[in-house]
Amino acid sequence: MGVIIKRCLYGAAVKDAKQQIIASIVRFNEILRTGAKTSINIEVKGKTKIVLIAASGASRRKEVIKMDETVFKELMEAKSFEIEINLGRKGPTVPRIMIWYDEEIHRGNSLGIEFIINFSESVSFTFMSLIGRVNEVRGAVFRSISDSVANRVQGLWEDVFRMYVGGSMTKSEEVLNLRKYEVDSVILNVFGNILKIREKY
Repeated sequence: MGVIIKRCLYGAAVKDAKQQIIASIVRFNEILRTGAKTSINIEVKGKTKIVLIAASGASRRKEVIKMDETVFKELMEAKSFEIEINLGRKGPTVPRIMIWYDEEIHRGNSLGIEFIINFSESVSFTFMSLIGRVNEVRGAVFRSISDSVANRVQGLWEDVFRMYVGGSMTKSEEVLNLRKYEVDSVILNVFGNILKIREKY
């Protein structure tokens, strides 16, 4: 299984920035659960998971479908929080979103968000299913699909965020491509145990 991670930091130079940021998260969750299946072919699987950490350091976990006024208030009062939204779609990709905020790091005017896409690496086994290689063609297709999914979810988030903060939105982005099996590796199936051997040049 490979993973594409788009790790982003979004900021907003507006009055009551933290309030606008949290309002954006609430609206984003709502859109993902209603119109996103039609607009970007993505839907939420299960409840949204939230970890809240108070100024005292006490943490609390909760799972919700709808982020109502109570959740909004809890996020506003929290010193830091983490939100996980698992998404679903047909195909070889498994997307999810991680949102986090920490008062000491984000100072009330920014937040971190990761768009995480797990995708199949498509190993093709030969010689009585003992020796496998990464199928480069199928792998490239899966990678392309994963990039598309990540870009669509990120685009939706940015549209929602701009509705609340306008042109003051700032963004930095880092893209990570993590793979279990590389093109230059051989995979051995030894009694059901998968071993990877890298080719040496």
